[in-house]
Amino acid sequence: MKNRRNSWQPRFLAALGLFLMTGSLAGAENTGEGRVVEVTIYRDRALVTRSLQVELLKGGNRVEITGLPANLDQDSLRARAEGPAGTFLEGFETRMITLEQRENIEFREAEADLRELQSEQARWNDLLATLHSQREFLRSIQVSVPKEIGRSLLKGEIRPESWQGAFDFLGRNLNGLGVQERDIRSQLPDLQLRIAAARARLAKIRSKGKTRSLTAVVALNVPTAGKGEVLVEYLTGPASWYPLYEARYDREGRKVEFLEKGMVRQETGEDWVGIQLALSTARPGRPLDLPEIPVLELNRGPRPVPLAKRQVVDGIIREQAFEYGFIEDLPVVGRDYRDILVLAPGVDDSDGDGNVNILGSRDRDVVGVVTAITTGATQTVVIHRVPQPQDLPSDGEFHRIRIAATVLAAEQEEFRAVPRFREGVFLRAAVKNRGAHSYLAGKVVAFDGPNLLGSFRMEEIAPGEEFKIPFGPDPRFRAKRQQISRVVDSGKRQTTVTYHYRTTLESFHQEARTVLLEDRIPVSGDQAIQIRLLAETTPGWEKDPETPGLLRW
Repeated sequence: MKNRRNSWQPRFLAALGLFLMTGSLAGAENTGEGRVVEVTIYRDRALVTRSLQVELLKGGNRVEITGLPANLDQDSLRARAEGPAGTFLEGFETRMITLEQRENIEFREAEADLRELQSEQARWNDLLATLHSQREFLRSIQVSVPKEIGRSLLKGEIRPESWQGAFDFLGRNLNGLGVQERDIRSQLPDLQLRIAAARARLAKIRSKGKTRSLTAVVALNVPTAGKGEVLVEYLTGPASWYPLYEARYDREGRKVEFLEKGMVRQETGEDWVGIQLALSTARPGRPLDLPEIPVLELNRGPRPVPLAKRQVVDGIIREQAFEYGFIEDLPVVGRDYRDILVLAPGVDDSDGDGNVNILGSRDRDVVGVVTAITTGATQTVVIHRVPQPQDLPSDGEFHRIRIAATVLAAEQEEFRAVPRFREGVFLRAAVKNRGAHSYLAGKVVAFDGPNLLGSFRMEEIAPGEEFKIPFGPDPRFRAKRQQISRVVDSGKRQTTVTYHYRTTLESFHQEARTVLLEDRIPVSGDQAIQIRLLAETTPGWEKDPETPGLLRW
């Protein structure tokens, strides 16, 4: 019968632990790298569990798990053991092992190739920046040439040859710069692929030819001989992941197949084969508790330096200082020219968000009133446990991992048309997250059956929350908007411009469908400009209370 020791023991470096380990040297010894069996990947690192199967003898046993990454977080290293009933973990330590660099020449060559490709990319980027600056300069001259021609005409200077020469010069050079820029941009994708391949090659060589590694040494006391297992757990990196989704719409069945995936990569120096994988949004390096709220004390800052204005009196230039009255009447928050609020001595963060104040009480990110405190996507801890064993090489490349698939009923189909900007009627399917975890914010690739439509970014969706998935234009609708007329009536005191537009909607569905039609009218920014809808406008429209000028039918 095996005794499962569920509690993990951290590295034990006290004198007692070293004594116990030394005392166990006479017992059986088991040495090996073992294999990685479980990995939890966070946004910037990974928690790895490595297992070594061992044969245990009665009494003291020494187990060495070799080949651990040298860059692991040693503070996170823990061990536990499983074996016959009464198995006891007496001590645990680690030591660094220096290895001879295998494939050293190949490693240096790969490193040099990557540096050369990166230098080439930097040269191309510098050249693109230079071409862009030259084009902007020539465009500024191109804009100024007609003005110079106008001035010449006013002076009676007619020089069509020089004008044409200037236009020809600008045209030739702008076209030449455009050709060079297009040529460079056409070569960049291939260069980026070569850089990615060079990085993967370097990561592969590095994982095979480690210069250093850690060995975990575990001392066990076993009452009876038998088989056992020693597991060590540690944080290492770099490793990361981000969510990706697919939404496939079945129009006939009015349902959405929603696939959750993870884009995962790692460069830890060890390949993971046949592991049980979990993807987590937790951040082990961040504090768990809320920060203390600092004191925000308001004081009057130094009096502004008086500004001066000039007046001409009897032909003499006189300077008169501005009055401070209008400054005193301004609100405290919002003086862009000078922030007179200062924090108490020793306080440099007004809202405790980690952003140091840069001007008095003005924070680096936001100046204003806090209206609500919400939980953002980065604060929600979600753990996805991938059902199937996975292989993840240490190549620095993203690998697509399928997490789960769910069929969501389209509780409502919303058809929306904005033909002013895009012709056609667009479909959005309203579905609900019926799972137990949140859908994290991320990219969603949408399909109409097997046909790829496009993608959009989805915000975080809580369990039970309804959200809408866009599936592009519906081919069984047609929507078109066209201008019928434009009439200008110029009077002595005012000018009236009248526009007529016609929007046409056609449906080829067998059943009736409701379409939300949106359009807009201009919004006046001047009291002298008045805007109104004509009486012949199709009735049934409503104004959007939050977006001025937006009309809906």
